[in-house]
Amino acid sequence: MANTFCDRADHPERIDEDVYQESMGRWQAERKQVEADLEHALNSPVNDRSLSAERIIDLAERAHEIYLRVDNSRRAELLKMLLSTCKTDGEGIQPEFRASFRVLFPS
Repeated sequence: MANTFCDRADHPERIDEDVYQESMGRWQAERKQVEADLEHALNSPVNDRSLSAERIIDLAERAHEIYLRVDNSRRAELLKMLLSTCKTDGEGIQPEFRASFRVLFPS
């Protein structure tokens, strides 16, 4: 998608308008789905927040993608869902994942 957008912006004659519009439509639909998924995860009732194994794996697989697509306040919420703390040694950050995610990201 990024290549289509950049090619279209730099060289409009290279990408047909229909192809460009179709690509943009797919990207926008995917973005809306990611935002809806995150919104659901962040706004679900407390008793529904217990993450099933399937939801943990899905969120872990898509966390980076979701993180890149949302604003900073949503990024903070996503990190709060995934991490219990972050420590620094002066050179880098060591995230400590919540218990639900430690299986996927062992220390």
